[in-house]
Amino acid sequence: MCFCPIIDYSISFFSSVTPNPSFLSDVAAFEAAIIALLVPLSIEIVSKISERYNSDVITRNFENNFWNKYLPPLLLINIFIAIALRFIAKESNNSILWNYAAWAVLVFLLFVAFGIYCVIRRIKKFVGDPKAVIDQLYKDVGESLE
Repeated sequence: MCFCPIIDYSISFFSSVTPNPSFLSDVAAFEAAIIALLVPLSIEIVSKISERYNSDVITRNFENNFWNKYLPPLLLINIFIAIALRFIAKESNNSILWNYAAWAVLVFLLFVAFGIYCVIRRIKKFVGDPKAVIDQLYKDVGESLE
């Protein structure tokens, strides 16, 4: 099976569809809301769980998790890019560079949305499943004894 027609079709699709620059404002607003709500809320929930089990292991585990560590900077980077593109974009901008930049912001938004999903799923696991917290504590104790 040759992927050349698929690649050709994808390139022609992305080149022919011109995103509306106003979606960049929506991206920036959505990501700012996530930073304002998710980050402090997750920190508060994790600290309450750590207090409940009287252990810093859970806090360290959350701090060392990829998504918890890099989600806020990734959100800030995408907000900056979206605002910068919105600032320089014209309503009737049909350049190929504009198309690729706008699509990149959209794809990055989807990537960040997956990260948000992972963080929320992880928080729900630790809040709703005490066995998962205890298993994590035992695992970290076992690793520290080795």
